[in-house]
Amino acid sequence: MQDAPDTTPQSPAEPAADSAPVGRVRVRSLTVHQFREVRPGTTLRFGEGTHLVLGRNASGKSTLLELLAAVAALNFRGPFFQATPFHLEAEIAVGELTLQVEVRRQFEPVRMRSVGDKYVDLPPRDEAELHASLQVPGVLQQWLRARTGEAVEIFPRDPRVEASSPTTQQYHGGTDPLSWSLSHVLGECATVDIDGARRLHPRVWDLYRRLGSHPGTGAPFDESLGALSTIVNGGLNVVRGDGAKFGGPWLPPSLDFDAMGEPVTRALSADPTLRLAIQCLGYEEAKLHFGPGTAWTVGWRYASPSIQFFRGGRAVRRHDQLSYGEQRLFSFAWYLACNPDVAVADELVNGLHAEWLDWSIDALGDRQSFLSAQSPLLVDAVHFDSEAQLREGIILCEAKPRTGGEGHELVWRQLDARESDLLARAFAQSRLDLLSDLLHALDLW
Repeated sequence: MQDAPDTTPQSPAEPAADSAPVGRVRVRSLTVHQFREVRPGTTLRFGEGTHLVLGRNASGKSTLLELLAAVAALNFRGPFFQATPFHLEAEIAVGELTLQVEVRRQFEPVRMRSVGDKYVDLPPRDEAELHASLQVPGVLQQWLRARTGEAVEIFPRDPRVEASSPTTQQYHGGTDPLSWSLSHVLGECATVDIDGARRLHPRVWDLYRRLGSHPGTGAPFDESLGALSTIVNGGLNVVRGDGAKFGGPWLPPSLDFDAMGEPVTRALSADPTLRLAIQCLGYEEAKLHFGPGTAWTVGWRYASPSIQFFRGGRAVRRHDQLSYGEQRLFSFAWYLACNPDVAVADELVNGLHAEWLDWSIDALGDRQSFLSAQSPLLVDAVHFDSEAQLREGIILCEAKPRTGGEGHELVWRQLDARESDLLARAFAQSRLDLLSDLLHALDLW
């Protein structure tokens, strides 16, 4: 398990009296300049609620969900991004704060002289650059630049637009901006001089602390049982010991624990969403059990837990004895417990009865959500209350032949004003109350 460099800012000496309340994360926009077959320049803007990602097979729906999950967590080192050059921009709201982020990755060829005039081609060098600007209205605005293996620099103005000298340079061993997190970027951007020391700005401290304990998984809820496999087959890693506490993104904060190598059992009803899921499945309780911790460099490592479900005070099922649909619903609840702000789910309807699908939609609560759908069941389970919500909330994906070239490109777009107005009026006038029927009738899906 690889951990990011420890760059935790010092807390402010005195919290500000007007500190902002802890806010929610929202992805406001995504621009794709370069990513595989996606049409360069694609820009999408998002609202607060639910977004449906619609399109035929191989139109890039899963690709878009992967990008959104990574942007929400600001981590681009997952297996989906392996050996992939890209260039993305995004706007992320964190409560009252606004983060503008640009991240670029490229692979530079490397040649080494061998003998005489002969050269040997070495594996290309993986290089990344991240720019971020943080704005706290009326209080703070700073720009950050981080490059692979170089110092992290903070600027008073945007260095991409106006030449300026950094106000600070911080050297972190092996800087890798692709493996950072939203809290890491926020902490770097919001560090200022207070009483002669580099400290986190008081208006940001509560947000920074919350994001540190709720980092998000950085991956979507997949269309099968990948999330459950991650939980029980090594993707959930917890390190505990003297001075060591690493939980990882797949441990819900409500299930956190302290241990010094002994076995650990946690009642899953401690998490509100998991408690409701357990009841929905017809059980009274479920428990997570880790065997004895494995000796680790800084303590003990806990991984690959078992999960048991109880009725009448007795264990009656293990996680691997549940039906496919039960495993899907339970692991979706776990995913939501790990992602309190932004939920991204691929083909959520798979394996779920209509009642369980309704439960899953309700469990999203006030999260910003992005859901891909092939089934009308999911489309019709999501409600839009206005034309503006329709315009922001329906994302159409299509694979089109490249103009004047070979192959195809992925085209993603949202409804234009004419389409959203037409759909809203059709919704109001039609006796049909199913969104899927109207989308088909208007040739939008």
